[in-house]
Amino acid sequence: MSAARIMERKVLIQEESIDRLLRENGDYINWLLEVGGQAAKDAYVAQLNAILARAPRAGTYATVSMNQLGTARFYPYTYSSPNILSISDPINLVFTNRANVGAVESQIYKYIFPPWLDTRIKVGYRCSRTQWVYVDNTATGGTAQWVKVNSTLAIGGCSFIRCHLRLFDGGRDASPRGIGEYTLANVHYEIWDWNIFDHVIQDWDNTQAFLSEMFEGHSPSFASKRMERLQPSGEVMQNVVHDGLATVIKLT
Repeated sequence: MSAARIMERKVLIQEESIDRLLRENGDYINWLLEVGGQAAKDAYVAQLNAILARAPRAGTYATVSMNQLGTARFYPYTYSSPNILSISDPINLVFTNRANVGAVESQIYKYIFPPWLDTRIKVGYRCSRTQWVYVDNTATGGTAQWVKVNSTLAIGGCSFIRCHLRLFDGGRDASPRGIGEYTLANVHYEIWDWNIFDHVIQDWDNTQAFLSEMFEGHSPSFASKRMERLQPSGEVMQNVVHDGLATVIKLT
């Protein structure tokens, strides 16, 4: 296991609004209304307002840790809203080399058993909330920006017990020692809790190992995998312990 480089970076906090969060998560709210009615929507909107209440003041700087693989830099967590450092899930999978989101998604649909389904069930309905990750490819002439989730898939689709995967297009790390086209991901097992109208995380690490083993055993594009530490060992994320390790999967 090689060590990912960790560095500190100051990030300017930009203003966020409840209107934007509601708009970005509109399809998820529609699904909540369908399965849980107004009470489910109200519970989720309360979560969004709580995120805004914790946000640092716009115009200030926050110091955050970034990780580096090759020369690509990224936050090792996903966020419930851009710019306000609202940590949500750990990044526990990184696909590299010839691994843009389309290529990764295609491999999952074609080869990874059991079948994975898009979490979109109707036009405008998606049973997964929006997340973002911050990616910095400026070392090779790219950009530094918040990237919104590109794809969400689940074993079980929109069922209440499922294995859920989010994919974020990292872009391209084009340096000679870079990782090529890469996709950042988080995967977890979760169940629906009717008391809070939300999916509740049950596991990070075993689910990550399951998906990486499926790629190794079934994907014709699989080349290699290794483990990288992206978060502290034993960190508790959403009341579940995470070992802090991500599987880095190279595709050809």
